[in-house]
Amino acid sequence: MSTARGTSPHLGADRFVQPSSDRSTPVFDTSVGRIGLAICYEIRFPEVIRCLALAGAQIVLLPTNWPEEGRILADHFTRVRAAENFVHLLASNRPDWERGTRFIGASSITGPYGTPVRRADSEEAVLLADITPSQALEKSIVVEPGEFEIHPWRDRRPLDYRPLGEERLKTGTPETPLTRRAKDVPDRSRR
Repeated sequence: MSTARGTSPHLGADRFVQPSSDRSTPVFDTSVGRIGLAICYEIRFPEVIRCLALAGAQIVLLPTNWPEEGRILADHFTRVRAAENFVHLLASNRPDWERGTRFIGASSITGPYGTPVRRADSEEAVLLADITPSQALEKSIVVEPGEFEIHPWRDRRPLDYRPLGEERLKTGTPETPLTRRAKDVPDRSRR
């Protein structure tokens, strides 16, 4: 038994909880392989799944609470995060209603190349699949050895990305249209 803490509050939850100072990466050794844990909204941040993969996760579990507005997460983000990190991604979502909000279901098992393995519809379901966790250890795509190979993990350049994080630490989060208050964003509906 262990504990994992989400890093990205959502839907106002930050009003009720204090951010954890625990920055450990929740990856656990199990009898089926190394399992990482991300929580719901964290799929929107590529760094979260990448950190789990860098810590050796072969399988990433993603319990979610996606309403209809989050369908893009179930339909696309799960496949992209699995493929860009070469991990099996298992997303579990609820297919019901609460306080007038419909939750979409769409739980899925996605392979390390972004290939859908199993997918539930909007009904409650148990998904079963045979997966090979060791597939997630291969971080290259080789179609024709020596001729057609791509090595996304080998070709990463983390030192080139570092200035982005350093600048944010020096100046705070830069203001963008996404971080401005609503009153500062021009009303485009009058065009």
